[in-house]
Amino acid sequence: MRYWMWSPEIARAMISCWISEVPSTIVKVMERSEFAQLSGDFLS
Repeated sequence: MRYWMWSPEIARAMISCWISEVPSTIVKVMERSEFAQLSGDFLS
């Protein structure tokens, strides 16, 4: 039985996964923070 090894293949797979996931997450966060800023300016 092989132990879990941190191989370049695994690293490459995880990085490519993150690259596809992260942009959509950033967009959601940016939209949320912009909305919060707008509502904050409106309420103050």
